[in-house]
Amino acid sequence: MTLQVSREFDVVQRVVNEAPTMLAYWDASLRCRYANDAYLLWFGRTAAQMQGIRIQDLLGPVFAMNQRYIDGALSGKTQSFERQLTLASGVVRDSLVTYTPDIVDGVVRGFVAHVTDVTESRALLRALQDKEHELERTRARHSEIQSLVDKLSVGVIVRRGRDEALIGNPAALALLDLTEAEFLGLAPPDPRRRIIRADGSLFPAEAFPVQMVQSTGTAIHGLVMGIDRPRIGDRVWVLVSPGNPFKKTQTALSDRLAAAQRRLGNRRTVVTDVESRLGTRYTIHLLRKLK
Repeated sequence: MTLQVSREFDVVQRVVNEAPTMLAYWDASLRCRYANDAYLLWFGRTAAQMQGIRIQDLLGPVFAMNQRYIDGALSGKTQSFERQLTLASGVVRDSLVTYTPDIVDGVVRGFVAHVTDVTESRALLRALQDKEHELERTRARHSEIQSLVDKLSVGVIVRRGRDEALIGNPAALALLDLTEAEFLGLAPPDPRRRIIRADGSLFPAEAFPVQMVQSTGTAIHGLVMGIDRPRIGDRVWVLVSPGNPFKKTQTALSDRLAAAQRRLGNRRTVVTDVESRLGTRYTIHLLRKLK
């Protein structure tokens, strides 16, 4: 019978020692009576060193932080909490600790300490939280930009790819004679709406600015487009820049204004030198003036 019990104890001890979590038994006087291999490895102790050691001596400064949980376990109540511990090797690890009281005939004889290393899962959780905060900040910035763009009196459109519209402020939708649903591609535009060249011919889809910029990878300047807007019927304004700071030579503004007007002929279009009159050279400065 004694041999059978010994064999069963050996099996149980092997199972406990193979467990990846840390297990230890502390008696009512707070001395260690058993610690599995994972517990020994965590604290850098041998089985002989752990046997009978006081929990105060093992935990050091951490004991004061854990004392209320220890007292709770000795009062017969299971305790669970998280703690960051420094291993004997100096590595800092996150742990989930459970103290389960050992109660026999109504008397608490000690408690079982169950410690699980949750460092990796906590690191993943912190990374996810950081991503969520970053996403919230991005959304807040997008909302601020959208609010600013919506207040501009000039049309602003932002697209991603050929078919995905991201931002179209009210001024842009009015300029293009589009509803929001039409702009987002959720509804077809008015069939009477036409986009034309300066000579009155239809503008081919492959020559639209978005397609040209995507295919060439370069910005477009001086492109003249006309929009027939049957639902609005007002004029389209062509903005002529007073000077491109990246060009070494410039044609006189008056000559460029006259050339633009000649190209447009008598169409419902007005050529303006508003940038020159407002004293702005860059688009961002002009937008601020027009707000």
